[in-house]
Amino acid sequence: MIPVESQESSSPIVTRAVAAGLRGEYIDNYQFPTWQKILLNGIGALPEGVARFAISRFQTISGLPPEVMDNFSLDDLLRARLADYDGLTGTFPAVTLGAALGGATTYLSLALGSPFLPQTFVTTLKGGSMTGNVDEYLHRSLELALKIADDNPGLMTIQHYDPVHDGWLTRYVNHLRFKLLNLPPAYAKFIKHRL
Repeated sequence: MIPVESQESSSPIVTRAVAAGLRGEYIDNYQFPTWQKILLNGIGALPEGVARFAISRFQTISGLPPEVMDNFSLDDLLRARLADYDGLTGTFPAVTLGAALGGATTYLSLALGSPFLPQTFVTTLKGGSMTGNVDEYLHRSLELALKIADDNPGLMTIQHYDPVHDGWLTRYVNHLRFKLLNLPPAYAKFIKHRL
């Protein structure tokens, strides 16, 4: 199974950070292969414009082909986040649910001594709009987004188009976000056994 959640998505980053914090461990949260880390460190030393150019092209390599989403499974997505807490035993005084809020939820969860269960997820798909045309961008994953929403009634799909923040990426990739609309059974089971 190919993981569909983007490596730079805040959901896996925060759940891994919270799980490590609850274990009293350090985690190198960006789990890129060594060659990518070396490349990114080198790019980071370049002027911002050059780095932006290189990273936007890199996204075309790391983005997923849209066909991978044909076998999308919400259960697999949730299992991946719950797996971050494998090895933790016992109960917790609370469980934090919601958005990662740029990492702020990490501090809240650790202050409460609670695991974090994300409500939102993002995947990066190959193909954007070279001209910045919102209609072209929309149609890159519209059918896919509608099918996933139809197949998963408790899930909202969001075609994330932000030319102000992500304009340098939206030419090359398409961000498809998912947002839970209710508490899924996998989360309910985790909460029942951990509180």
